[in-house]
Amino acid sequence: MEQVKRSLPLPGVLDLMCYNQKRDFQCWIPRKQNDSEKLADLIRASGLSEGLKAYFKAFVDQTTKQLVVLPTMLPAQPW
Repeated sequence: MEQVKRSLPLPGVLDLMCYNQKRDFQCWIPRKQNDSEKLADLIRASGLSEGLKAYFKAFVDQTTKQLVVLPTMLPAQPW
């Protein structure tokens, strides 16, 4: 399981950016996909950088090939 940073979009951008520390995994998550809006609300309420980003544990489901982000926010990471 990886730690990922999930960033809210800047004005005019609709998708959420998600990547790991090495950036050997990086993706854009559509705002309408699964729990994206719930996580966006959590990031806005409790995230870093005035509610723009947060760190979570995540993994790729090998059956569905979708990114699964666990909803518990991690403490700030040095990256």
